[in-house]
Amino acid sequence: MALVAPPRPSGYLRKKAAPERTVMIVIAAAIIGATLGWRRAGQLGGTRRDRAQYAAGFAMALAVLGLFATVILDRMM
Repeated sequence: MALVAPPRPSGYLRKKAAPERTVMIVIAAAIIGATLGWRRAGQLGGTRRDRAQYAAGFAMALAVLGLFATVILDRMM
């Protein structure tokens, strides 16, 4: 005899899909951060490696801020 789970109500544990525009905040913030980091290292007279490191650091920092903004906006909607 096979065990059968009882039927669940419709919509049980179903989450709404996140709007696509909120994901774009993180991507845009990372691109802006990379650009700002690259330019900042250039102003300080850095080499190409310095610029790449600054770009990566700024991109990660702004991506985290964009992630927080995404979570806040998603909770408000």
